Amino acid sequence: MRHKPLIMALALALAAPGAALAATEIDQLRAEFERKLKEVQAGYEARLKDLEGRLARHESAAKEAAEGARQAREAVPKSAGGGFNPEISLILQGRYFSADGDGHITGFLPAGHAHGQEKGFSVDHTELTLGASIDPYFRGYANFALVDDEVETEEA
Repeated sequence: MRHKPLIMALALALAAPGAALAATEIDQLRAEFERKLKEVQAGYEARLKDLEGRLARHESAAKEAAEGARQAREAVPKSAGGGFNPEISLILQGRYFSADGDGHITGFLPAGHAHGQEKGFSVDHTELTLGASIDPYFRGYANFALVDDEVETEEA
């Protein structure tokens, strides 16, 4: 039992340099961590400044484009002359028909009212469309069609 305090003193003496070594190692790791943290922060600061600069350039370009569009819109004169002119559209549908014989199908009786198509040129179902603004809240539109030698109003 006499050796017990001696062994304890020896163990304590051997452990003390290890603890001191561990403390310096921790200090070195802490210093390295702080250095790397500062590098990362500096990198983020540089990226942030770059992004802020790019954002400022894009915002100024957008303002210039908006100003240019506003000036272009103001430069275009308003056309008041076409307000009372109607829109007119003429759709010609022409055809030519020619057939030999009477045009009946063998084995079928023709209907009593079927006269067949007339031979020659025809402009059957030609359409004339008219449209105009009557006032700011009402618009007029009419569609006339030439069908079977008659004029029909399809839409008005």
